[in-house]
Amino acid sequence: MIRKRRNQQWTVRQNTTISNIMGLSKLNNDELLGVLRLVEAESTKRFGNIGKALRLAGIIKSVNFVYTDEEIFDRLKQIEQKYGKVTQGLCVKERIQPAYQTISKRYGSFENACKLAGVVFSKRNITHPKRERKYTDEQILEAIRIVASKFDHKLSTDQYKTSNMNPSFNTIISRFGTFGDACKAAGVTYIHGRKFSQKTLATKLRDQILKIGFVPTSTIYAEFKVSPRLATIYHHGLKWKEAIELAGFDYEKSRAAGEIIESTTSNQNKSWFEDGTT
Repeated sequence: MIRKRRNQQWTVRQNTTISNIMGLSKLNNDELLGVLRLVEAESTKRFGNIGKALRLAGIIKSVNFVYTDEEIFDRLKQIEQKYGKVTQGLCVKERIQPAYQTISKRYGSFENACKLAGVVFSKRNITHPKRERKYTDEQILEAIRIVASKFDHKLSTDQYKTSNMNPSFNTIISRFGTFGDACKAAGVTYIHGRKFSQKTLATKLRDQILKIGFVPTSTIYAEFKVSPRLATIYHHGLKWKEAIELAGFDYEKSRAAGEIIESTTSNQNKSWFEDGTT
């Protein structure tokens, strides 16, 4: 007990000395946040992601640490207090530990965990109130046909965006899932405007997953609003699971474990990530 107390006192003195040397106490909030961003970037280079670095430093709990029910329920209650409800997306946004995948595995489902915690569970990750639709499906399809008529009944996303036609491109995506599906429903030939190859897509997606620190669902990934976009992945004819495996990860094992697990069946793509070519 005495040795443990001495070690704790030494750690406090050591951290205070480091803080004084770096001048952290003299930084304002914005400057300190800037330092943290630099630390995150360097940690990602050295350890793969910031989460792993924090665990190695003992700042956050190890993934093998067993959280008590009270600790988990308290985290869920904090989210409910802030947003009025609890969703898996909000857990990702708030970066709570343990991750919602671990919580779901422990209690059978995430909804069961929320019930036991006495918080309001919602499957909808959208925090905005539902609004009445301004355009019908047929009005959207007719707008696509009108724009396509100027391009020999063929249409790309850029052509529609620059036409300044209503409804907006985002409204179409929200209603039909992809612009290609909307064009198909309108009887218009969709022109794929791919900005990069499938190899580049896989490399960019791999980088983003490594930064996130776990393999999310497509819905959760879309909330990060990073490149490549989910719509871009679908435009390449890939399902979400296929894209994850193309990026070199085992989707099923990663989702079950709540952490990134490399695929053992995608060796043919590993050279993409090793030589850095696109």
